[in-house]
Amino acid sequence: MVGGGARPKPGTVLRAYADPVTNGVERVYVDQPMGHVTQAFLDEHFLGLKWTEHYSDEYVDTMIQAIRTVARGGVAPKMWGLSSDGSPASMSYSPAGALVEIRYDIH
Repeated sequence: MVGGGARPKPGTVLRAYADPVTNGVERVYVDQPMGHVTQAFLDEHFLGLKWTEHYSDEYVDTMIQAIRTVARGGVAPKMWGLSSDGSPASMSYSPAGALVEIRYDIH
């Protein structure tokens, strides 16, 4: 999961929009900066398929499966984990036109 530096408040940290055909991230928006995780950082490191370089193959496969499931009209379960500061965090998926929105939330 995303992390670094300042402890975020509970709520949405970022929203990314993935193309279920290419698996690339088309857009990403920071709702709540977290340390080095700024809009510029995300644009440089996560757009396109760059996001796949930051996670294990198993994690990438799980996310791609979730993106494709939602794109086909299904429901993907939330993925739970911990942020870098140990806060409970989740990723959820929802349709957004031809793309799939991925929300990263701190709880």
